[in-house]
Amino acid sequence: MEIIKEEIDYKSIKSSALTIGSYDGLHLGHISLLKLMVDFAKRNHLPSVLVTFDPHPKQILSKNKIKLITSFKIKMDLIEKIGIDFVYVINFTNKFSKMSAVDFLNKIINPSFNPKKIYIGFDHHFGNKREGDQNLLLKYGKKNNIDIEVVESLNNKGEKVSSSKIRKYVELGKMKLVSSLLGSFFVIESIVVHGSGRGSSLGFPTANINPIEKNQLIPKNGVYLIRGSINGQYVFGMCNLGVRPTFNEDDFVIEVHFFHNSLNDIYGLILRIEFLERIRNEIKFPSSKKLVQQLNLDKQTCLKLKSNYK
Repeated sequence: MEIIKEEIDYKSIKSSALTIGSYDGLHLGHISLLKLMVDFAKRNHLPSVLVTFDPHPKQILSKNKIKLITSFKIKMDLIEKIGIDFVYVINFTNKFSKMSAVDFLNKIINPSFNPKKIYIGFDHHFGNKREGDQNLLLKYGKKNNIDIEVVESLNNKGEKVSSSKIRKYVELGKMKLVSSLLGSFFVIESIVVHGSGRGSSLGFPTANINPIEKNQLIPKNGVYLIRGSINGQYVFGMCNLGVRPTFNEDDFVIEVHFFHNSLNDIYGLILRIEFLERIRNEIKFPSSKKLVQQLNLDKQTCLKLKSNYK
């Protein structure tokens, strides 16, 4: 897969199958649409193209900046697995947001990629004031001899799959529901930093992590069963998200305790943490001794549950 950015000089593609969108979360609905496009492209010997935006448009246009389900890097890794040939990344700015939908198609999409077919989600909008919808695109396609396929929403076990619903479930800590709509686990890419060392003094050494994506969506505070990818090795553990109320602290931290004794120094490493299940709420305990007792119970719970994940 080739990632093309606006500042990169590249030759226009003679013909393509194409889609447009931010695809935050890359959920089952997104994957279904992208696979339809890739299959069509392969059958017709065309390159497949995804035109996307970075940063996410809502981070520029909304007063309340949207939190991202997936970082750009994780999203690109997932997209590559689907088999897309080219990803064109547009730097989304306030100036760019004022471009009309027709100008976007005439000045960027058509001259750069000459699409034979465009796939679009049923509720997708683009262009200034979101004027570009399926009706505009269908008229444009008819006028310019481009086949337009509008892909309807996907239901999973009777539930509509959407990024907004996934975002809500993450905020509630309902990670199993999140996984069922993503088709994969919710992942935070992070760097390991030094913490206070309190975990080690309690017999539960932890790695403090900071998300690399500054606008990363974070699950609800509490204790989770997690799985980390460390140098290509998967390691189970448990993670606490919160402010450590037992010790009357205020700073939010993400602490991971791995169930593996042979891990060497991991400070400074980039980890991908998969959130599998939420175990309990964050609780203020009357003493550190009571906290340790609960942590031992949490660990036993996690060790039993991890057999459900491969």
